[in-house]
Amino acid sequence: MTRELSRYIHTDSLTELPNRRCFDENLDKDWLKSAEVGKAMAIIMLDLDNFRSYNAMFGYQGADNCLRWVAESLSAVGNMRNAVVSRYGGASFVLTLSEDRTPEGRARVDMLADQLRQTVISLQIPHPQPGIGEYLTASVGVAVEADVREGTPSDLVARAEKALAIAKAEGKNRVSVL
Repeated sequence: MTRELSRYIHTDSLTELPNRRCFDENLDKDWLKSAEVGKAMAIIMLDLDNFRSYNAMFGYQGADNCLRWVAESLSAVGNMRNAVVSRYGGASFVLTLSEDRTPEGRARVDMLADQLRQTVISLQIPHPQPGIGEYLTASVGVAVEADVREGTPSDLVARAEKALAIAKAEGKNRVSVL
């Protein structure tokens, strides 16, 4: 019973991904683990562009199906990198990972962020609202803390959110890195 209750509490019922509560609870653990092994920690935040209008056009059932497709695809990409994708809320997803404190490690994080963005496009989910584009797209914000002894997990999340806001403000369907 305890295992079932834990799954219920920590899983987003729509997407079957870990939910925001699970992300928040694991963030400190991931931070400490990164410090122990001497790795950088990165947060990649992804938000579906113009999702409110998509929801208005296709209704809740259509929007729910869309979120399931996106969640499944993002999770597959995350699993290839041993990273967990969580539903952050609404049409937002978050991925936390540790990476080497090298330029190559940083490049891998940036490439993964763009791969996640491209994954959404590759689903070719129609978004027929005029002026938006043919398919659903996503904006991505990335924040990396090379030395986790110098910051806090909440600071890293705030930077990822800010990077995501910059990607949205600069025209959407892009990656912004802070």
